Amino acid sequence: MAKLFVDRGTKGIIVTTPANSSSFSNTIRRSKESGIDIDVKILKFPVVELGLPEGCESLGMLSHSKEGNKWGLVNKFLQAVQLLQEPFEQLLQECKPDCLVADMYITDAADKFGIPRLVFLYFLCSGVHEAMRATQEGPVRFRAFSGA
Repeated sequence: MAKLFVDRGTKGIIVTTPANSSSFSNTIRRSKESGIDIDVKILKFPVVELGLPEGCESLGMLSHSKEGNKWGLVNKFLQAVQLLQEPFEQLLQECKPDCLVADMYITDAADKFGIPRLVFLYFLCSGVHEAMRATQEGPVRFRAFSGA
């Protein structure tokens, strides 16, 4: 999404956490090599401070954890997100963006600084993709499983 904005003449900055940055670092490198300047700012996610398993910096990563109490992990994760609020607000003050595209967790900061925002609900993307595909290609047909 940042590439789409930068292609249209805006400055793009992706704010993420260390573990999440690895999922798109190659894409950012290739974009920079082709002349598209997307900056990446890393905020430390407080996993250890809240007792989260190392590297659990998204809700999706929690599902892979071996720890038994998933709801306890979700609660710790949401507390960690709240701890990101202050460093994120400091970053907004430094960068002074014209617009913020964020997930649903960090939208209060946009209100605080009067920054227009677009909330990006990434977990809905696969459902939207499948609906678009079904519209274009027709619904997927499944064969009944006989069990034999």
